Amino acid sequence: MSEAGSASRRQLRDEVRDEVLARELQRRIEVFDEIDDDEFGRFTAVDWTICTVFFFVLPILIAWWAL
Repeated sequence: MSEAGSASRRQLRDEVRDEVLARELQRRIEVFDEIDDDEFGRFTAVDWTICTVFFFVLPILIAWWAL
């Protein structure tokens, strides 16, 4: 009987997890539906700054520090 109860609890836990994940996915889809298509893929000044620092400045600083 213990195994049946354990299996039942596991199944219930899995069902609850699946329902929570489904609700979260639905919420995310709704958020993306509300965002204007022009906002996707647009690079801002902040994006360019982050790219510049991480791909150019940071490697130079690491190499300079290592020498």
